[in-house]
Amino acid sequence: MTSVLSFMSGGAPRRRDRLNPFVVILPLSIAMLLSLATDDFLSVENLLNLFNQAAPLLILSFGLLFPVLTGGIDISNGALLSVCAGFLVTQDPATGIVFAGGLAVATGVFNGIGVALLKVHPIVMALGTMIIFLGLSPIVLPAAGGDVSDSLIYLVRGDLFGIPISLIWCIVASLFVWVVVSRSAFGTRVYAIGANEEAVWLSGVKSHLAIILCYVISSVSAFFAALYIVGRVGSSTATIGEPLILSSITAVAIGGVLLSGGIGSVGGVICGVAALTFINNGMNHLSIDPFLQQVITGGILLVAIGFQRREEIGV
Repeated sequence: MTSVLSFMSGGAPRRRDRLNPFVVILPLSIAMLLSLATDDFLSVENLLNLFNQAAPLLILSFGLLFPVLTGGIDISNGALLSVCAGFLVTQDPATGIVFAGGLAVATGVFNGIGVALLKVHPIVMALGTMIIFLGLSPIVLPAAGGDVSDSLIYLVRGDLFGIPISLIWCIVASLFVWVVVSRSAFGTRVYAIGANEEAVWLSGVKSHLAIILCYVISSVSAFFAALYIVGRVGSSTATIGEPLILSSITAVAIGGVLLSGGIGSVGGVICGVAALTFINNGMNHLSIDPFLQQVITGGILLVAIGFQRREEIGV
């Protein structure tokens, strides 16, 4: 399967996992501007806080990367995160993990079957699932609060040999997804499906199982993000994951992942999450109204998608 993609500035072929220089420059430029606009952006305390802010978004965005690479989308993972968090803070640790983890896997299988076998449009499938979880979340956790085990709190807020565990979460997640996406036969198949699923099918490769597994990974990422958030906050609310729905899509789009599938990289997602985390952190330092922050985030998403050309798909 061959496809020729061109840079906007020339005719060089474009790799499916190529990291656009603009994607790397963007978070660096934002960090530089914020270091000039605020007094404490580069302080040790704030830099550590950046990892705490970025970790759940990074985990969720990594999960979202998989269905997006196949040409799909999963907008249900933020609402699923809220439900998983509700189970984690209302049940004893073992039961909560079993309930939340089992729900995440079942949700991924459900969404994957709907998209891959029943041919439901990915947005429609994920939207229906999201609405279900938006209604289920306040049933699982009617009021803010809950109990979180000390061990889970340590696994988020603690340190290992002087290294913040929040940084370890980010490193482990990045390495795992990089190996799966860039160094495995499954990753190659995911890229191929996003580039041209019909060609994959004609070559005799079964794409259904790979697509289902991509949605399972996306849903399981919501479970791990829920583990991190409840460990960091020490409690939960029925809407704790909702802000991450828009943020994860924005981070993936900023990171140069083509929302129509076939092109994207782990490095790009990291840069997208970094850029968005810097922006949100900076807006907090500048005391920008939270509602205005949502407007800005939505605007960034529109701009990021606007620069994507749907015909630039290939492997």
